Amino acid sequence: MNACSQDAVGDSGADIHAADASLDTSPLACDPATSTGCVTCMCSNEGSEPTTGTTPTLVSTVSLAVPGFDDEFPTNDLGADEHWLAVGGSYDDEKGNDAGGIRLYQMQKDGSWLLKNSIFSSDIRAGDRFGARLSLAGGRLVADVTRSDATGAVSHLGYVFEDKGGVWQQTAKLTAAAGSGASIHTLSRSGALMAELNAPVDDKGVASANVRFLARKSDGSWHTSATTVAAVDPGQTWSRAVSFSEARLVVGGEGTWREAEPSGSKTGAAYIFDRDAAGVWAQVAKVTPKDGLEHDSFGCAVSADADRLVVGAYRDNTLAVRAGAAYAFRRQPSGTWQQVEKLTAYDGKFNAWFGFSVATRGDRLLVGAPGADDKEAWTGAVYVYRLTATGTWRSTGKIEGTHAVQRTGAQIVFGGQHVFASAAGYYGGGGKMTWPGDYPSTPRAVHVIALPSFACDATGKCHCKPGFTGVTCSAAVGK
Repeated sequence: MNACSQDAVGDSGADIHAADASLDTSPLACDPATSTGCVTCMCSNEGSEPTTGTTPTLVSTVSLAVPGFDDEFPTNDLGADEHWLAVGGSYDDEKGNDAGGIRLYQMQKDGSWLLKNSIFSSDIRAGDRFGARLSLAGGRLVADVTRSDATGAVSHLGYVFEDKGGVWQQTAKLTAAAGSGASIHTLSRSGALMAELNAPVDDKGVASANVRFLARKSDGSWHTSATTVAAVDPGQTWSRAVSFSEARLVVGGEGTWREAEPSGSKTGAAYIFDRDAAGVWAQVAKVTPKDGLEHDSFGCAVSADADRLVVGAYRDNTLAVRAGAAYAFRRQPSGTWQQVEKLTAYDGKFNAWFGFSVATRGDRLLVGAPGADDKEAWTGAVYVYRLTATGTWRSTGKIEGTHAVQRTGAQIVFGGQHVFASAAGYYGGGGKMTWPGDYPSTPRAVHVIALPSFACDATGKCHCKPGFTGVTCSAAVGK
């Protein structure tokens, strides 16, 4: 999860649907002359030649208004990979009051997205809010549930599902260690690893939290492969924002933002964990903003790719009250992390919440501003950036929501060659969706964004503009 918001094999809990025979997932041979079947390069600078335009484009919208489902199905979390989009709705009532559910949409040949599965945990019950937190990668999905029994004992559970030829089936149920506090599970980018983040139930005054790393066995179960302890500043909301690859985990520690809250760590931080060659995980860094102030909510959103990291601070007041900001960091050859840039919207306004979500991949960066209101109140927007040859982020466009109170950009995730931005509507008290009387027809949706693509040749080399060379077109000729 990259936005502000969170060991036994179990039975299948998914509704069964046949695989879609029309979906063609076979690889195509690359023809550099026409770009047909070519891999899309994540070229790292302005030297590469785009093949599908130069600006981001809203190519389609996935409607969440599906007949037969509860009419209040807010998007609590999103997940995506090359062929699937997962939409969590923790207030869905199909299996009981606020039991929750997750919908899975499959990409079709024509680029549209079709609802194929609605999945629920095998032992779902009222009040579970299943779908409030999920992670999807590599044909696997994990969703968290926090549950209390009649005695008041609290269990933190993670339900794992896998794509079995177009049918999603539950393959494992994970239980966090007793007394570990609130637990969040997240998959690595390949889906081969999982991190379990155990934060204290009440983290005021607590300066540590546990991280457990799990690997998948051939029978579908998951076993602990490593553990580490995080040194967390007191007063932070830890583990709500997470970015995880095979060798690096970044966890946001959002500072307190309510002025009435007691003293503690209020500026927030992002905690970085790396895995060494021996497979040992350890906390290696903690980054904070150079100009951080109390109540900025720095750390509410994080996204890392290679040696770059972006952290959101949606309550930053640089341009206007709660206009928001995003901070860019880079790992130096010495292994230290340094802030290299602070980004604000070129048209930042009061309560825009720029930095509420962030997502970066290769030379692309997207920042959500769900409070942006250029069209109507809380329409929301997604700002798109591209990495330049000098290592700074340059704005290349903005995708705006289509209706009032959609809050477009509250969640942003990469999935294959697309980016998905939630546009699920207005959230009222406690996170539950409400509809102000003036906006009864605002649709709940997920916007699908296409970024300019860059064709590669068979060896993965970008096609360079005149004057540039190198695998990623990063070298200027004659310089």
